Amino acid sequence: MKARIVRQKRALLWGVDPKQEPAVSTIGICDMLGITCRVPGKEGWTVKVETLLETPDTQGCAWENPPLLLLSGLTDRELDDLLGELRRAKLAWPYKAMVTPHNRNWTLEQLYQEIQREHQAVQKQMEK
Repeated sequence: MKARIVRQKRALLWGVDPKQEPAVSTIGICDMLGITCRVPGKEGWTVKVETLLETPDTQGCAWENPPLLLLSGLTDRELDDLLGELRRAKLAWPYKAMVTPHNRNWTLEQLYQEIQREHQAVQKQMEK
């Protein structure tokens, strides 16, 4: 008998209150698309990404920086569908990323800082 790997579609919403936008609508869209959402609290900052994706937590946290939408286990088509729905709903997620084999063992802090550096580099290039 062949073992079958079940791909778990997950979204981690960082730096938002789950009872306010953009989290409320994002959670609704993800639910419609079969994507499980995680909304970690501040203690998630120093936890590995792969652990946060497995930990049910919906308390959220206040955050003075741009929020992060981190996605895992989506096919290209599912990613396109999700991003299309977010655009139609006019939901702003300044930082978006996919979990990769390279970053899954990083802490959320490490991942966020890397995304922030990449975002700043892109902004600098656009200014030239």
